[in-house]
Amino acid sequence: MTPASAAASRTAVGLVMGALAGAAACEHARVPTQPLQAKPQASTAAKPPRFEPFGDGTSFQTITSTRFDFSIPLPDGASFRIDDRTDRWLVATHSETSSTLLVRAWREYELMNRRTCEQQARLYRTLPERVGDVVVEEKRIDAPPDHDTIVDVRIRERAEAPRVEGTVLAFGGWAHRCFAFVFVTRHDDKAAVAARLSTIVHGTLLRMKFQNELVPRRTPPDLKTPLRLETPERLTK
Repeated sequence: MTPASAAASRTAVGLVMGALAGAAACEHARVPTQPLQAKPQASTAAKPPRFEPFGDGTSFQTITSTRFDFSIPLPDGASFRIDDRTDRWLVATHSETSSTLLVRAWREYELMNRRTCEQQARLYRTLPERVGDVVVEEKRIDAPPDHDTIVDVRIRERAEAPRVEGTVLAFGGWAHRCFAFVFVTRHDDKAAVAARLSTIVHGTLLRMKFQNELVPRRTPPDLKTPLRLETPERLTK
């Protein structure tokens, strides 16, 4: 290649590169750059718990059982379905929280205590066992009065959903009388289960009212008002 042709080649390459640079500049001018936008991230803030009248211990309604002679306050009472006719127990079901309450008071021929009353209650119906549970609370309570009742509160984890189950078992006996109170609830959150257990013990079980069979149901006469005795007619003749 002669010096003249080499110079011409370099000039052509320079013209091509210049043209490409100019085209790129024009293209950059036509398409304005957009700032990068960060992808929205899922919020890690904890969602506020849903208001639950049962666990919060609100909206109590009192149910009276004339069959078992007791009255029992129930949280979110309007949502309970009550069966006090077709079963050996008063059965209260709260479907929104997967909760069931069984209560019964009865008499036996032999002298009874909490152990023998529990044995008899388990003959009437299949009740939760205590195997594998974590004991939350176990204490002596005066319900019904004079009974040797012990309330046993437990929580256990389940293999299937809902993953947590809570139970309250209370049995007591006195003379020939027995009392049984059984509550079961389920949820995926332990805190929700614990709140329901606390409500059912302190708001329901410990606030039950019992009709003592030794106290007459009739209203006693007003002894302050003197009674007027009617004289038999035959004695006045």
